[in-house]
Amino acid sequence: MSEIDNNHCEQQLEVLSQFAVNLVNVTEKEQLYWLVAKDVVSKLSFVDCVIYELSVEKQCLIQKAASGIKNPYQYEIINRLEIPVGKGVTGSVALSGRSIIVSDASQESNYIVDIESNLSEIAVPIIYEGQIRGVIDCEDPHKDFFGQQHLRALTTVAAMLGSKLIQIDINTKLAVSNIELQEKIDYSKKVEKELEAHKVLLEQKVEQRTSDLQASIDELVTETHSKLEAEAELRDNQEMMHQSAKMASIGVLAAGVAHEINNPIAFIKSNLQSVREILEDLAPLRELYRLYFDRGELRTIDIAVQQKELEKIQFDDEPEELFEDLPEIISSSLDGTSRVIQIVSELKEFSHLDKETPKPENINELLDKAISLGTNELKYKANLKLNFTDLPEIECWGDKLVQVFLNLLINAAQAIDKRGDITIKTTRFDNELTIEITDTGKGMSAETKEKMFDPFFTTKSVGVGTGLGMHISYKIIENHQGRIRVESVLGKGTSIFIKLPIGKKRLAEKN
Repeated sequence: MSEIDNNHCEQQLEVLSQFAVNLVNVTEKEQLYWLVAKDVVSKLSFVDCVIYELSVEKQCLIQKAASGIKNPYQYEIINRLEIPVGKGVTGSVALSGRSIIVSDASQESNYIVDIESNLSEIAVPIIYEGQIRGVIDCEDPHKDFFGQQHLRALTTVAAMLGSKLIQIDINTKLAVSNIELQEKIDYSKKVEKELEAHKVLLEQKVEQRTSDLQASIDELVTETHSKLEAEAELRDNQEMMHQSAKMASIGVLAAGVAHEINNPIAFIKSNLQSVREILEDLAPLRELYRLYFDRGELRTIDIAVQQKELEKIQFDDEPEELFEDLPEIISSSLDGTSRVIQIVSELKEFSHLDKETPKPENINELLDKAISLGTNELKYKANLKLNFTDLPEIECWGDKLVQVFLNLLINAAQAIDKRGDITIKTTRFDNELTIEITDTGKGMSAETKEKMFDPFFTTKSVGVGTGLGMHISYKIIENHQGRIRVESVLGKGTSIFIKLPIGKKRLAEKN
C-alpha cells in the first residue's frame, strides 16, 4: 500500500472516529442526517452527497440532507426530490437493500439527473432493525471514480448511522413514554389531591353526622337507661329491616293471597252445602233403618205392616246417585283444604322472624317456593318459562334467598305492562352456579340501572315501594359471597344474573 493510500486510510479512520465521538451528542434525526452529510461524507473525499429517508407510507425516498451542489447554503437542499422505491439507482438500492456502484452514469438508463449530470455514482442502504430505512447516495463528475475503498467507508458510515437511528428511535419512544408517564403521574397527583379534598370534606361530614348521631344515641341511652339495651335494640332493628322487606313483598302479594285462599274456601263452602243437601235427601234412609232395626237388633214386623210403612218413605233422588257424588265432593274439598294449608304454611315460613343458620339447600327448590308465593302476582302478567339444570345443594340461608327471588319476580311482573314472558334459568359452571331471571318488560334507563341497588331508591309511586327491596337483595347475595349483575335495554326488557359459589365457604354475618 502506497504512502498516499496510508494517509487516506488514516484520514478515513480519523473522520470515522470523530464521527463516533460526535454521535454521542446527537439527539434528533435531522441533526444526525446533516452531521453525516456535511461533517462525515464530505470529509471522506465525496464531493456530492445526498441522504435519503424512506417513507413507508408513500413508498418513496425523501432527500433529508446533502453536501455539495444540492447544499449551496448551510442547511438547505435545493430542488428537493422524492424518488419512488425501485426507480433510479437510489430507488433500486431501497428496493433490494444492496449497495450499487455506477462507473459511467451516461450509460445507465435508470440514472435520474438531479441538479447536473455526474458520471460516477455510489449508493448504500441505511439498514436498522432488519429494515431498509434510507439510502446514502454520492456522485462524482469523473468516470470510474468510486471503488471498494469508498464502498467500505460509506458502508461503515451507513452502519453507524443506522445504529444511531435505533438509539434516537428508542430515546424518542422513551421520551414519549416519559411524557405520557408524567401526564399520568400529574393526573394521579391531581386525582389524589381531589381525593384528599373529598376525604377532608367527607371526614367533616362524617364528624358532623357522628356528632349528631352521638347526640341521638345519648338521648336514646337516657331514655332506655343503658347502652346495652340500645345496642340490642339496634340489632333488632337490623333484623327487622330484612323482615320489613319481607312484609313489603307480602303486602304486594296480599290481594293475590286472599284471592288464592278465597277460591278453595268458596268451593269448600259450596261442597259442604251440597253435602248437607245430600244428607237431607238421604233422610228417608233413617226411616228405613228404624223400620228394620231397633237399637241394632233386627225387628220382626209383619210383611203387610212393612209394606205399608215402606210406601210412606219417598226419595226425591235415587240414593245410588247421591252416594256417587259424595266421594268426589269430599275429595275436592280435601284438595282445597290442602291448598289453603300450603299457602298459609308458605306465608308463615316466609314471614316469620327467625334465627336461621346456613344449611344445605337446593336452589331450584327455593325458586319453586318463590314462584309458589308469587303465583297470583305472576299468573295474570307473565308466562313463566323454567329452564332448570340439576344443581348440587349449597350452604345458604334459604329463607333469605327466597326473599331475593320473590322480590325479583315481583319486580319483573310489575315491569310488564300487559302480558309478557318471565324466563328463569339455572346453570352451573365450575365451582359456581348462576340464576338468570329475564323479563320482556319495559326495561331500565342507564341512570335507573346505576342506582337500582342504592337504599331507598325506587321508581314506584309513593306507597307502592320502599326502595329497600333491591338493596337488601344485593346485601343478601353479597353475604353469600355471590355477585349480582343487571343487563337492561329500555323498551325491551331486563335480565338479572345471580352467581353463587358452590362448596363450603365462610358466609358473612347476616345484616
